[in-house]
Amino acid sequence: MGGAAEVAEERPVEELDLYRVDGDRLYVYSRQGVLSVVDVSVPTAPRLIDALPVEGRAGELFTQDGNVVLVIEERTTQCEELVEWQNQSQQSEVASVMFRDNALELGQRYCLPGEVIGSRLVGNILYVVTHDWEQTWVVAFDATAADNLTVIDVIVLNEAAHEIHVTAETLFVAQETNTYSSEFQGWYPTTRLTYIDIKNPAGDMVQRGSITLAGAPQGKFHLDATDTHFRIVTFDSNMWASLLHVIDITEPDSLTLLGSSEPIGYGEQLYATRFVDDRAYVVTFRRTDPLWVIDLSDPTSPHIIGELMVPGWSDFIFPRGDQLITVGHGDGGTGVAVSAFNVAEPANPTLINRIEFGDWNTQSEANEDYRAAQIYEPGQLADTTHAVLAMPMSWEDYSGESVRCMSYVQMVELGEDGVTAKGGIDQSGAVRRTLAVNGELYSISDVGLLSVDARNLDELAVSAGLDFPGTENRGCEFYYMGDFGEFADGGMFFCSASNGHPGMALISAFALVAWMRRRRR
Repeated sequence: MGGAAEVAEERPVEELDLYRVDGDRLYVYSRQGVLSVVDVSVPTAPRLIDALPVEGRAGELFTQDGNVVLVIEERTTQCEELVEWQNQSQQSEVASVMFRDNALELGQRYCLPGEVIGSRLVGNILYVVTHDWEQTWVVAFDATAADNLTVIDVIVLNEAAHEIHVTAETLFVAQETNTYSSEFQGWYPTTRLTYIDIKNPAGDMVQRGSITLAGAPQGKFHLDATDTHFRIVTFDSNMWASLLHVIDITEPDSLTLLGSSEPIGYGEQLYATRFVDDRAYVVTFRRTDPLWVIDLSDPTSPHIIGELMVPGWSDFIFPRGDQLITVGHGDGGTGVAVSAFNVAEPANPTLINRIEFGDWNTQSEANEDYRAAQIYEPGQLADTTHAVLAMPMSWEDYSGESVRCMSYVQMVELGEDGVTAKGGIDQSGAVRRTLAVNGELYSISDVGLLSVDARNLDELAVSAGLDFPGTENRGCEFYYMGDFGEFADGGMFFCSASNGHPGMALISAFALVAWMRRRRR
């Protein structure tokens, strides 16, 4: 894998998101399926230029020369037949949108089989990975010109993908499989890791080697790659514990397992993981939240060197020097928690402090999507002298005759002494993201955005706001979810700003348990 640094510099890896700033324009793809373009040349006075409804559940976007490419995560009437995909069920799409003369116009639409697992823009090539129950598709688009997308290459893998990890040279696909053990006379969960060579800047891909590992794959931060090694944390539901594996990838056609850790957290579900140089930080949970510190300096012998027990659990970990900032839930899984840990001594991690917001009916988009928890360095927001974490929140208000779902953004100051709760700002619609625009804080919800003066973190002030046309504040709406299908009764209520459904959720008790067990961090 020689020359990786040069290739990475020439072909940056970009993860797509719900918004993109391109010069003085902000593009926002609302969860309600409306693409808006906003003039932010005056940050305190954002101005809507145009908006375009696009059929299908909103996924993510990127921009190229002012034009937009959308990843749509839903079946659309545009793609009812898929002859080019051998009649596979279409469940997603890539669409181009032209922005000319201050107007948005829908262009080409490419139908894709299966559901979207992930997408990355590497140089001028857009890689989209989709799956159904039996197969995985890796599709490479030439995105040199957003108004002329071209499919360059497609690789089809047996078995469904669960997560991807992408570098400038390689696209790793982690598939959830089951392997029969003659020793134990039964099936057990495994991960098939496949190496796909994407070094060719023109977009041609080469499928290389694969390897099967014990335990099922989890989310984005449970996977990590260096120039020579791939590290992954899996969860084994048979022994109800987690495993960390290190694989030698210097010979892509012959991936080799170098070492695996001892089982991590017997009897506990795997939640957060973060790799930092030769360490891994892993969070599991049953009744307390163990933070495990794992030494990776010897790839043949990854081993636990530190452990700390605290209440609640962490969904995502954000390393900051000798500190870890985590976002998760409070004691017993209630409320939203932000914690600061000191890991200067890996064998003796300590909790600096912890803040909990709300109670059982409080949720955050940041519990489901790490991109909703945004850290701003000193100076990014006006005159702030400390780093600041902005957190979208939602909660249920029972004070009136009917239940209302409320949304706001909570600010948390980060310092040597830990985390400190600051002010917040209310907003209509489920808040998905925040961003800094020339010192101003922008808060993006499903229905509009706010420009916020954050110079005084204790008393945030709204400078301006605008609504996204074609969207509505749906308030508290009912929807059904669960691994076992849809349910109409026997359920429980909770407020959720995730998965594109702001408001109330009606979930059967046993479906909720299954959902909690299947959450991927």
